[in-house]
Amino acid sequence: MPRCGKSYVLFKLFYEALLAEGVPADAIIRLDLGLTEHDRLRSALPLIAFVKAHLQHKPAYSWHYLLIDEVQLAERAALVLNSLQILEGLDIYVTGRDPRGLTTHTITEFRGRSEELKLYPVSFPEYLQLCEEHPELVPAHDRPGDKRELLLRDYLTYGALPQVLLTEQIRDKSALLQTLLKEQCLNALKERGRLNGTRKLKQVLMVAAQSVGQLLNPLRIKELLRESHSAAALSVNTIKQYLELLEQEGWLIQVARYNLKRRHLTGSPFKYYFEDTGLCHALGGLAQNEQGLAALLENAVYLELCRRGYQVQVGVLPHRSMNSAGRRIHEGLEIDFVVNSVGRQCYVQTVWDIGGDTEHSPARQPLLGTDDYYPRFIVSADPLRVGQDSLGINYLSLMKFLTQPQCLGL
Repeated sequence: MPRCGKSYVLFKLFYEALLAEGVPADAIIRLDLGLTEHDRLRSALPLIAFVKAHLQHKPAYSWHYLLIDEVQLAERAALVLNSLQILEGLDIYVTGRDPRGLTTHTITEFRGRSEELKLYPVSFPEYLQLCEEHPELVPAHDRPGDKRELLLRDYLTYGALPQVLLTEQIRDKSALLQTLLKEQCLNALKERGRLNGTRKLKQVLMVAAQSVGQLLNPLRIKELLRESHSAAALSVNTIKQYLELLEQEGWLIQVARYNLKRRHLTGSPFKYYFEDTGLCHALGGLAQNEQGLAALLENAVYLELCRRGYQVQVGVLPHRSMNSAGRRIHEGLEIDFVVNSVGRQCYVQTVWDIGGDTEHSPARQPLLGTDDYYPRFIVSADPLRVGQDSLGINYLSLMKFLTQPQCLGL
């Protein structure tokens, strides 16, 4: 997603690593297509000509390195990369933020000849390390509590973008998130999507923020906008366009549902999670009550599962029950996450407060409906709720889940 540090990784960390390995500085071509002065190079032919001319006028090193930031801005990017990769002695590294379009196309085009590295915002262990090394970054809190638990609450609320974590004051974090929402999200999407304004887009985004962890589709969003007496008159197709744009630019992630009985993916509706929970705070979408915090916890768990490289889907268990009139009704029990990794699988359910009576917890029921022996976990905010119950369900605190990568045993 934007502002998660990919430019810093490419142009600072990776560039310095190349220099440390003895690569001459003039054998490295650095090109940021997000800069105004490089507008001309967003066209395919000028970009190819620029790289070729650079190689011709540089010393004849055995190998050159091309680093391109914001490659999704290039016209016919996959075609450009295909033309450049055949040049002898040229190694290419690019960053982009169009996971459903450019990246998929590029990986398919260069299958066996390329690798993709998904970059996420800062992990919670990295944030803890940062606060240990720079105590001045630890926000001051009026409420008492364990320092790590307070940092975890801030991490959920204000997100994990590097620029936000490096901001000391809480009020400055909120102000920065508002600026990022306006400039990096809404205005940027208005420009790239050629929209007339940002008001309607923001309303769709606010519905998504208020519905983290709930099932959504364009029709449902339209109904929610109508129920809130929103002034925006949006068609289903327009809402669909906005959702696709938010996904393409790396702000939202659409997660499919998987029918655990019939072993297949189901269609709409889907769940949507934010690439960073700080955007929910900027939108004012989730209240700081148990329901809002539970949604933030679920979003954070999903991002951490993805950060660890797991394949993640929402689990659905068909279920029959009796209504008050004695009639059978068909409904689906939901398991928050079905997690797969190299032939291994587990189920993860999330809840903010599991309560004192775990045997009657609503979070437990869907896990009991699985007819296999894959490990089952419930992640909650309770730091003391750990261990395993008599039916084999494992309980993890959010702190343990975020700080111990092997806790799921995958």
